[in-house]
Amino acid sequence: MVAGKAPRVLFADDDAEVRAVVRSTLQSHGWTVYEAATPAATLDLAFHEQPDGILLDVVFRQHSLDGLGVCRKLREAPLTRNIPIVMLAAESTAADREQAVAAGATAYLTKPVRAQELVRALSDALGVGTPDAPRDI
Repeated sequence: MVAGKAPRVLFADDDAEVRAVVRSTLQSHGWTVYEAATPAATLDLAFHEQPDGILLDVVFRQHSLDGLGVCRKLREAPLTRNIPIVMLAAESTAADREQAVAAGATAYLTKPVRAQELVRALSDALGVGTPDAPRDI
């Protein structure tokens, strides 16, 4: 990330409502948000935009590739292997977290997540300051 520039984050989730809330939250802090609804779109945007960070849902309904598979592919590619990836999931068992870490996740959040926690996790992963964000996502 370039110092003094707004963070650019790719958010991948197949739920349009969740994408809208996260987009609104991050944009309200001056962040640029790219959105993807499918694993293929996630990979395409990540390779072409090379965002500063990626917020990646674990489950993509009706797709053969899930968020963990996307994370692995991003870690395998030279262009994206060093981009911080924060996984977002509905489940939070120790095994789920271990799978995310094994796939290459930088951090792991469980839904529902408070907006402040989301912004803090992304800020920490990207090494930028943490603005206040009181809403839930």
